[in-house]
Amino acid sequence: GAIYKTTDGGQTWKFRYGAPAVDLYSVSFTSVNVGSIVGGSGIILRTTNGGLRWFRQLSGVEQFGWSLKGISYIDDSIGTAVGDQGVILKTTNGGSKWSMQASGTANSVYKVRFTDAMIGTAIGDAGIILHTTDGGITWTTRATAVTDWLSGLTFMSKDTGLMVGSHGTILKTVDGGVTWKSQTTGSRTAYYSVSFEIG
Repeated sequence: GAIYKTTDGGQTWKFRYGAPAVDLYSVSFTSVNVGSIVGGSGIILRTTNGGLRWFRQLSGVEQFGWSLKGISYIDDSIGTAVGDQGVILKTTNGGSKWSMQASGTANSVYKVRFTDAMIGTAIGDAGIILHTTDGGITWTTRATAVTDWLSGLTFMSKDTGLMVGSHGTILKTVDGGVTWKSQTTGSRTAYYSVSFEIG
């Protein structure tokens, strides 16, 4: 449950927050000051001063003990969190209130990314790939040959994205997440995260 911050490109890190006995899994910043983190037991933490101080928000799934594994904000107000039992939560007011969305799956969902306010992708256990074109009002399953877990997801542009997972899985989309094609890696190593820095 520890949060550390660097201001020198990672040469040194300073402790900023601790949530005892709660694992933290994903972080999303929309500016140098505003960011959120999710983790075990439905915890959501929010900062508005660059991570100097963090405060808890109510996710609505604390009572179930579900972990939230991924979070993605497209601006300071609109964000989506995903986690155990296929839970998908959305906020339009910076996390003051979270609403449940129907994912259509009970598989754990590990990562979510939106390329704009309407178009988003979420991935998780059993190779599940979920796609929305209406801001999460409806989520549809995208078919692939992947049967194990997918855990890393990034978009380099509105159209082009990559996801990674178990057994050396790397999938690529060039149509905004509508279809995904397997990339040849020659590896069976599990990949947990992927990131591209543009510009």
